[in-house]
Amino acid sequence: MQSINMTTTGVIIIACGIVLLAWEIVAFVLQKRRALLSTWLQKAGFRSPAIVFILGMIAGHVWCYFPPTLDGEKFHCPNCRHECELIVNVDGTLTAVETDN
Repeated sequence: MQSINMTTTGVIIIACGIVLLAWEIVAFVLQKRRALLSTWLQKAGFRSPAIVFILGMIAGHVWCYFPPTLDGEKFHCPNCRHECELIVNVDGTLTAVETDN
C-alpha cells in the first residue's frame, strides 16, 4: 500500500474542500438557493464584513504561501560535500555556487 505523503493539515483541508463541494452540489441539484455557500457568504458579509475578511485571511494563508527567501543560504552539497551558497535567479530558479576552495 502506498503512502500519501501529506501533512495532517493538508488532509484536513482536502477533506473539508470535498465536504463543501458535496454540500454545494447537493444544494444545487435540489435547487435550494438558500443552502448554497455563496448565498450564505453574501448574507454573512452584509451582516458582518469581518466574517468575509477573516475567511479571506484564512484562504490567503492556506493558498498564497510565500516560502522563505533562500538567497545567500549556505549548505553542504550532498554529492561532493563542498560548502555552497544558494543564489535566487530573476526567474525564481536556484543556482548553487561553491564557496570554498
